[in-house]
Amino acid sequence: MVVVNGLHSMSGIISISCERRLNAPTEMMIELSNPRGIRSGKYQQYDTVQVFIAPRMSESPPLIFTGFISSVKESETISIRCLDALGYLSLEPLLSNVVSNKVDAAQVIRTIVAGSSYPLSVSRMISQSRVIMPSNIDLTNKSRLDGILTVLDYVNNSPRQVFISADAYGNISLNTLDEPESVDSPLIGGYSDLPLNGAVNLSKTRDFWVSRASIASGTDDSFNVATVRNTSLGVSATYPATTSVDYPASPVHRVFDEEGALTNEVAEFFAQQYVKMQNLGERFVVNGRPERFDIEAGDVMEFFVFDGAPLIGKKRIYAVSWTWSTSAVRMEMVVGRPAPSLIGSLRFAMNQ
Repeated sequence: MVVVNGLHSMSGIISISCERRLNAPTEMMIELSNPRGIRSGKYQQYDTVQVFIAPRMSESPPLIFTGFISSVKESETISIRCLDALGYLSLEPLLSNVVSNKVDAAQVIRTIVAGSSYPLSVSRMISQSRVIMPSNIDLTNKSRLDGILTVLDYVNNSPRQVFISADAYGNISLNTLDEPESVDSPLIGGYSDLPLNGAVNLSKTRDFWVSRASIASGTDDSFNVATVRNTSLGVSATYPATTSVDYPASPVHRVFDEEGALTNEVAEFFAQQYVKMQNLGERFVVNGRPERFDIEAGDVMEFFVFDGAPLIGKKRIYAVSWTWSTSAVRMEMVVGRPAPSLIGSLRFAMNQ
């Protein structure tokens, strides 16, 4: 069920699809039938929308989305694009810089949200990130959302990972990302034709049925030689060095520009880390059928599959998309484990 402006239910729904990513507005696409234009002009940009839906038939499906209509396209069908509460932050610019010296990054983000002309609460947002913003970052003329993403990009180069999201009721949250292994009650994923590993797991209810899993990153576009340079200082270093016995017989070479490389020795360290760490953040694309539609980017799912499978254990969900129609339900997720970033930590330390 889709409710518009808190009053009317949409009719003629053909399909509903959703895309969720970390630190981005959730996007909901609703397609309606429109024979002879009977529904043309019925739904307008900025109308509020609530989506109540479950993968299986239910008399009282849960609320999984609150947002607004971003655009409407009408023809033989009507395509309605909706964004959640984070989408409001993309509609307004920052007319002045809100970053001042020695201010915590979380306070900057709270100030940006609180300054919106839309009724967005900051009560669910942490007030401390323990990361102090440098005064040379200027957010003027960026949208409020882009300003927040600029701050998060700086914060997430530190060991403390922070993300922003909007819940099913339209409340904006700012929270830290826990390590997957520290999550006590993760979502559960498993294959439909195989038992969960171990008798202790046989009673666990699956939130997601895996039908296929494949490696998304960590092997594709890999390289074995890196050059890091800072052209403004004339700094450059390659790892492995072309004169080294470790230089590969079949080199795949990538070049990175790095302002933090102030000396050739630092540039060599960066290059070494680029080569050695590229596969530590391996991610998987997982397809299957959900038992719920409130699975979000940032959640942790524990996969119980057959022994020896590449996808097993607790994984962070980085992106999730699903489609519901009168004939099928399907979901795709990008999952993995966060890789420690010595490069990001070094950049952060040099700016503190």
